[in-house]
Amino acid sequence: MITMLDVAKKAGVSKATVSRVLAGNSYVSKTTQDKVCKAIEEMGYRSNLLARNLATSKLQNIGLVLANTLIITPPILASCYSRRPPSPSSMGAS
Repeated sequence: MITMLDVAKKAGVSKATVSRVLAGNSYVSKTTQDKVCKAIEEMGYRSNLLARNLATSKLQNIGLVLANTLIITPPILASCYSRRPPSPSSMGAS
């Protein structure tokens, strides 16, 4: 798996600079952004959600609670999931 440190080494910048570019920080010069983006494309870097969750102590998960419901067969399960729940943003999630 390719890490931000690998991308930083290839682009000749620090890991913090790679992080700033990925976050869209405007304090990184266009030239540096281009170098980092080129390294990301060439290496096929993909953000690691598990690593991000561990580093930030935040989970990007949504739970589904079904009260007083006995799920025995797949058709019942399918009908539960086929209904569209409220969007997380409408419930105050960011």
